[in-house]
Amino acid sequence: MIYFPNNEKELRGIIGEKNIIISGGTDVMVRRRIGKIDESSDFISLDKIKDLNSITEEKDGIRIFCRATHSDILDSLVIKNNFPILIDAVSEIGSTQIRNRGSLVGNVVNASPAGDGILALFLLDAILEIVNSEGDVKNIKVEDFITGPGKTMLQSNEYVRSVKIPFLNREYHQMFRKIGQRKAMAISIASMGLLIETRGDKISDLRIAFGSVAPKVLRLYKAEKEAFGRNLDLNTVRYLSNIVFEEVSPIDDIRSSAEYRRKVCRNLVLELEDTLNINNN
Repeated sequence: MIYFPNNEKELRGIIGEKNIIISGGTDVMVRRRIGKIDESSDFISLDKIKDLNSITEEKDGIRIFCRATHSDILDSLVIKNNFPILIDAVSEIGSTQIRNRGSLVGNVVNASPAGDGILALFLLDAILEIVNSEGDVKNIKVEDFITGPGKTMLQSNEYVRSVKIPFLNREYHQMFRKIGQRKAMAISIASMGLLIETRGDKISDLRIAFGSVAPKVLRLYKAEKEAFGRNLDLNTVRYLSNIVFEEVSPIDDIRSSAEYRRKVCRNLVLELEDTLNINNN
């Protein structure tokens, strides 16, 4: 059975253990086929709750509501101007049809280690707004919300209302790269996101994370700490690439071997030499 609540009050009245909330529903058949969704589960569609469609600019950040699609994000000028890494990541998700239906919040709740949008949200310190059946609200960082492959902190009587991305207070170069088995509509073998700020020739801040190499998106705090204060040159890039090679812990699967993934991650860091116009003078 599928329920179609007209507003959030009706939604809060029917959420529960046997009800699965869907927005675009792009992963429903796949998840049911592999046993991630119980055959006896009912669905709650958010299609009629128009208040959850928007992307709004607030004083200290951008709020993306749970029904806002990937295409809505790609069309958002404020996101393009402030968070190009999210635009680059979302543009890699599925096909046009999937982007027209699927949502960023749905991407987060599915909690795939290969989630392109999730990787960007980790680096942007994004925060989820979670509401329970009583209307109580709590806020959790995306990085803390996801606990493993397909696993989150979301309780059966809760739903994610929105994700908020705080404005950056620094001038970062933002970058997203993805390696797949083909050029389009591919689940990544490995992906990398990076925000870097420099002052003069030195690195004043670095945020770096990888997808598809751990049970969830992996943010490399060791590499970030080691980069601080170093010259942005080829020696530093090579040094960081070796840290990445040691720190990522992928597995073998149908798409790639663990060893190949580790090499891909190292090579993605080495590509910074060209991306950031680094020389070794």
